[in-house]
Amino acid sequence: MSALKIAIARVKRQFTSSNSVSVTRASITAEDMSIILSALPESDPGDSTWITGDLAVGSEDFLEDLKAHNNEICLYGNTHMTRLIGYYEDDDECYYVVRGRYGDKVGLLSCVGGLLSLKQYLPETVYQGIENTFSLNGSDAEENFKVTINSAGE
Repeated sequence: MSALKIAIARVKRQFTSSNSVSVTRASITAEDMSIILSALPESDPGDSTWITGDLAVGSEDFLEDLKAHNNEICLYGNTHMTRLIGYYEDDDECYYVVRGRYGDKVGLLSCVGGLLSLKQYLPETVYQGIENTFSLNGSDAEENFKVTINSAGE
């Protein structure tokens, strides 16, 4: 059995057992997460596999595509898992508004980096396990997608 299948099986077991309520920060090991993330497609942020693909940053289509992925757990620039909760723009830059795995901080990540929704690539039980881990650690889903545009010229 491949390392990926073993890692997915361990994560599934964590979230389908009768003790799933007692899940803690250590539920998904760093090793299993690394194996799962390394199996995701390697692609350019302009590729259609990424959220917003080649849409113009800040355009209505771009914002609608982001809103469609509100609260999804995403991979940013192939390195960070975050929950997408909004969009922020000022005169100099555009950002994804995200909440980290432990929910204690809301952050801004440049739209220059690609954002990949894990929901479309992971088996449903694995994705739900990651979602549950985020929620149990205080990174709850937001009711509304937040869009903030600050312009000095207005």
